[in-house]
Amino acid sequence: MSSGSVRLVICDLDGTLADTVPGIAHALNHVMGRLGFGSLGVDAVRRHIGGGARNLVTAVLGHERASLVPETLVAFSEYYDSRAEWCVTLYPGVRDTLAALHGSMLVAVATAKSRAGTERIFARTGIAGYFDEVVTTSEMTRPKPDPQCIEMILERLHVPPDEAVLVGDTPTDARTAHNAGVAFWAVSYGYGLDDLRREGDYDRMVDNFADLQQLALANVGGLEKGTVRHD
Repeated sequence: MSSGSVRLVICDLDGTLADTVPGIAHALNHVMGRLGFGSLGVDAVRRHIGGGARNLVTAVLGHERASLVPETLVAFSEYYDSRAEWCVTLYPGVRDTLAALHGSMLVAVATAKSRAGTERIFARTGIAGYFDEVVTTSEMTRPKPDPQCIEMILERLHVPPDEAVLVGDTPTDARTAHNAGVAFWAVSYGYGLDDLRREGDYDRMVDNFADLQQLALANVGGLEKGTVRHD
């Protein structure tokens, strides 16, 4: 299925723009330690990222400790949101590419992170000025993969779905994009590469965020959707 040109690039945050796992793992282990549980390695935490804090906490606690999810979620969110910028690093090419894209088209963020956590990360990395719209889980009533976050951005920026693309790193992002009727471009360096390759549910895959500049500008004349490439 083909559509119009790219007018809007919507980015996921965790695993797409920035590596936030060290801070997430630190906060999660802090809370788990208070509950008397052992700590998890960064790689173990990384495997559970995608879909927000509730999904992460639920996955880590498991079915046998499901009753602890509400309490743990509150404790984790409060602790993490107060120091979300800890050990955050932008992926290579992100800053320069965002600056270039922002000068050529609309750029937005749709993230399962809270508004408070998102703003702390933006303040640390200095990228807040590159976005025309930011939607976080604090504004959503339905989390990814529900398309609400994408629909909010499209409505606020007055862009039809066939002129937008979501850039993300997990199958949750892919389902969100498809549910919203926008194209999905995957990054290979994020948290969900193995699952993305297994499911093959993406329109393009890039190995470096900087590749998005050329790809987006090349598609200004016509965005292709629905042609899955197993790059």
